[in-house]
Amino acid sequence: MTNFNITAKTSLNTIATRINELTNLMALSGLEIGALLAAAKERFQTADLFLDWAEKETGYKKTQVYRFLQIDRDFGGKEWAAEMSTGALVALIGSSEAVKKVVETIVKSGETVTAGDVKDIKKEEAGDSLPEANTPPKPEVKPLTEKELTKALDKANKAAEVEKQRHSVQIEKAKVAKDKAIEEQRKALTDLEKAQAVITKLAAENETLKARIAELEALANPVGEVVEELAADDLPWNDDEVNTSVQLAEFEKTYNLLLLDNPRKIVANTEEAAKQAGIEMEGKKFNFDGELLTGAELRALIG
Repeated sequence: MTNFNITAKTSLNTIATRINELTNLMALSGLEIGALLAAAKERFQTADLFLDWAEKETGYKKTQVYRFLQIDRDFGGKEWAAEMSTGALVALIGSSEAVKKVVETIVKSGETVTAGDVKDIKKEEAGDSLPEANTPPKPEVKPLTEKELTKALDKANKAAEVEKQRHSVQIEKAKVAKDKAIEEQRKALTDLEKAQAVITKLAAENETLKARIAELEALANPVGEVVEELAADDLPWNDDEVNTSVQLAEFEKTYNLLLLDNPRKIVANTEEAAKQAGIEMEGKKFNFDGELLTGAELRALIG
């Protein structure tokens, strides 16, 4: 129970001032400090903001603040608890209802209950007032001092900061890996587009060659038709001229077909096409229409 009137309009500065007054007076003020901190906590959206305010305005660390809040939750509004010291109330936190009832009875009888008394009552209630035979007594666990609590809290904060930095490094690595994957995907798409363009170009060139081959095949028929027409009309004509024209047409057709399959074998393609067209070779030259022509000269006749 507190004599300090706390309302929704009580400012945070007023609460902080009152807490500091109680601390400075070193009175039995654990209950009132707990109630004040509980009221202040409701003003903040997050626990971190509340704890920052408490440390800045009152000097209490996280552990101390939660200790006072626990006192308020367990003993707030209980008049008998107001007669106890803060240390005794801290020792009573988390005790069973039976222990709390014993302490309440003792306080109401007018006796003072210390933190040590609370520990003894808890041992009595647990049946540990006397050690068992051949069993060494359990060492007393002393509560941490404020300095020790502060050191432990600082250590925990440093560990949390290290963990935070480690996660930051992992996040940065993941981001770099993601950016690299995106860049590789873009490059793959670019390479695919280039490959598709090459395929499209080759397909167009192939169609052009097919058209040229069709023209060459069509060219052979008119030659035969001219020969037949001349024979039918019994007109004078030169057998050699007809033969050379046929040979040249056959040479062009075969050469272009071979060139389509093996574009780099110009010499071999020339010799093979000449052979299939019936053009004989003398040494390295071709005997065509009574003249010895080089491969380049022979190919020049077909453009």
